[in-house]
Amino acid sequence: MADTSRFRRAFKEFYALPYPGWPQAMEFREWSIQLATLDSHIPGYLLRVNDGSMQAREIPELAEITREVESLEHSLDLISATTSRDVQLKEEYRAYLVVMERMLQELVDLAAE
Repeated sequence: MADTSRFRRAFKEFYALPYPGWPQAMEFREWSIQLATLDSHIPGYLLRVNDGSMQAREIPELAEITREVESLEHSLDLISATTSRDVQLKEEYRAYLVVMERMLQELVDLAAE
């Protein structure tokens, strides 16, 4: 059986991180809706892999989910944060995406074993 300790650490880190707040700029709101939609697909799979009721290789479209997260991370750089709150939120979203990517990479690694 595969060593899941790195996944479990990434899982705990991801679940401990609060989801960032709601931005004010419309362009930023549209971006955050894309992340929220994607984020809504991931937790069910994470919980099942974490409790052993699902193998990472059974997650449908794992590679596509990972690419979507990477795309969102790149598009975040293109968003203009116009208020101090949005500047702060942009950094919170960036931190959230880094942790999400790390956790997804652990899933990809488990799926490859």
